[in-house]
Amino acid sequence: MKASQRGVSLIELIAFIVVIGIVTSGALLAMRNVLFHSATPQQILQASHLAKARLNIILLARQNSFQFSDPCINSTSNACKKLEDYAQQFGYTIKSQITNESATFKLITVNVSGNSDATISMRVANYETA
Repeated sequence: MKASQRGVSLIELIAFIVVIGIVTSGALLAMRNVLFHSATPQQILQASHLAKARLNIILLARQNSFQFSDPCINSTSNACKKLEDYAQQFGYTIKSQITNESATFKLITVNVSGNSDATISMRVANYETA
């Protein structure tokens, strides 16, 4: 090869193609692993529906206009039992928390964890006058 010639030799070209192939296969394997361990749209939807159902149970079970409690914590009501059975069957755990933000607002938070996670929060106001 003359000293004045420039360019890439066949060996350098083959080495470049091999390196690009190895990098591409590593990236595809990493993407496959991420997709395999991520939640499916069905699991995300299940988790959000479970959180919504528990929130509805809490809202429907209030004793008067502004006293909320979670009937599923110390109760064996039929609605709570069915919801818990469904959640356990598909590997979910449902937890709720009711906090007083002020004299006029309460925050109800429902967390679902398991195959997919979902959190629903609702701020409820005391709109009745004394």
